[in-house]
Amino acid sequence: MIYMLLLVFLLAVPICVLEGKLLIREKRWKELGVVGILIGAALLIGLGNALGLPAPLESLARWLRPVGETLFDSY
Repeated sequence: MIYMLLLVFLLAVPICVLEGKLLIREKRWKELGVVGILIGAALLIGLGNALGLPAPLESLARWLRPVGETLFDSY
């Protein structure tokens, strides 16, 4: 599992460098922010997965399941 996290980090660095250089050169600050947020979110989800935390969709399903069962129980 730790190898997968390391691989994600090793792949994220060149993407950040290549995309970042181009976006900075073209002064596309909003796009640079979006790329940074998406790569940061991917790294945080990968880190959480490596630490044994549930995936965000699993947590959301666990929180919303009682509401769904209550609303749609009669169907």
